[in-house]
Amino acid sequence: MAILAFSVVVVAANNNPAAAAPSAQRTGAGLTAARHYPWRRRVAKARRYARQRLGRVSFAVVGEHDRLRGFKYRRTFRSASTIKVMFMTAYLRQPGVRNRRLHRSDKRLLRPMIERSDNTTATIIRNEVGDRRLRRLAHAAGMRDFRPRAIWGLSRISARDEARFMRHLRRYIPGRHRAYAFHLLSHVVSYQRWGMPGAQPRGWHIYFKGGFVPGPVGWVTHQIALLRRRRHRLGIAVLTYSPTLRYGAKTIHGVTRRLVGSYAAPRR
Repeated sequence: MAILAFSVVVVAANNNPAAAAPSAQRTGAGLTAARHYPWRRRVAKARRYARQRLGRVSFAVVGEHDRLRGFKYRRTFRSASTIKVMFMTAYLRQPGVRNRRLHRSDKRLLRPMIERSDNTTATIIRNEVGDRRLRRLAHAAGMRDFRPRAIWGLSRISARDEARFMRHLRRYIPGRHRAYAFHLLSHVVSYQRWGMPGAQPRGWHIYFKGGFVPGPVGWVTHQIALLRRRRHRLGIAVLTYSPTLRYGAKTIHGVTRRLVGSYAAPRR
């Protein structure tokens, strides 16, 4: 049933919301150094924008000193496909996987699940790792709001948990598999690269996953990401329940740009 319930996501993605979302515009030349970054003003600006959007919006950002900031970040939403980052991480942490090279059979599951948000491979991986390993990972990551469900897309997540998880994702993935995991998260297919990509600060790399599925009267539309520049990292999550997928994509882009669009890494 889980496969059928969420297979519509891939079909909808092929309608290319990226074309309807804001164009991928980089921040201009003026980046603000981290120690002078006006977090209070930036978060207030993103909050004002979020309040003006239709539906429900929650966001969180975890910055250089592990400080959490955001808007209604304890509110829980259905995870949709954002949970696939947890599936990948739990799979790579398995005793029979963590200390060996990845086989072709592993990559045939992991790559489509992350890069094009395939649901069939996600269900196979979820059934292998099970709720016990997912709960163990959530505990290790300090997730307070995560609740797995039998239909995995209905699992509950919060922006605060997802932003913290993404900022420290490197910590939870076994060293042998980190490069491959981050490669996948940086090679999401073009028609799903709406929202956060292009709204991140100039010179920063983005590793992200989206989740999007229609509900009774709107769309669950989420993105979670790690932004990285050299040794510096920001974790960010924007979770929405929006009138349409296109509208949710625009909301995510707008929140991200207002939060971190002019952020610069601290000097060494």
